Amino acid sequence: MRVVCTEYEDELYQELFMWAVFFNRIPLANFFLTRCLNPIGSALVASKLCESLAKKANSPAMQCLAAELKANARFVVHVASAMVLSSALRWLRHRRRRRHFVHADSLSPQTRCL
Repeated sequence: MRVVCTEYEDELYQELFMWAVFFNRIPLANFFLTRCLNPIGSALVASKLCESLAKKANSPAMQCLAAELKANARFVVHVASAMVLSSALRWLRHRRRRRHFVHADSLSPQTRCL
């Protein structure tokens, strides 16, 4: 179930989602992502930010953090892909149901008289 929120709340949920991804709080990230108005866009931005930060971690001490960020980037892309797939499946089911239902307005005048 989607929660309708204001633009201010959406920005807040996006920032909290990013924070949760960066600090490896995946269940919390999922919670905030479901509250975003554009969850797919937010997930893709978070993924790119994680990848960029992981590339900047050059020192050996930062390699563990870089590995976590890369894993989080892959996870977020996986979540975004699942959302796109779920949306596409819902759209296909909706189209399939509408195909069996014929509107009276779409029938020709000769067919309506039958």
